[in-house]
Amino acid sequence: AEGEAGMRAYKFALGEDGLRALKREVALHRLLQEQPRAPASVLPLLDWNLEAPPFFVATPWMEAGNLSAWAECDARLSTSSRTQRLEWSARLCE
Repeated sequence: AEGEAGMRAYKFALGEDGLRALKREVALHRLLQEQPRAPASVLPLLDWNLEAPPFFVATPWMEAGNLSAWAECDARLSTSSRTQRLEWSARLCE
């Protein structure tokens, strides 16, 4: 979607579980941004709605087009084993 700040990617949530996940994402983002050395790889949240449907968060559109392709381009991930990355993904899903 095209927004004031350029292309945006939206993540929508359905139901209580999805809303809880979006709330965690917003809270984690705020926590990371408050750190003296916030990771440069954290995409800024441009907008969010956690009050009434449709629940969403909006980030800048990733140049690589999707999170998987973007993650593969991140040099820090190349030093981690595929098994370790899969474990991180599973923990995130939990």
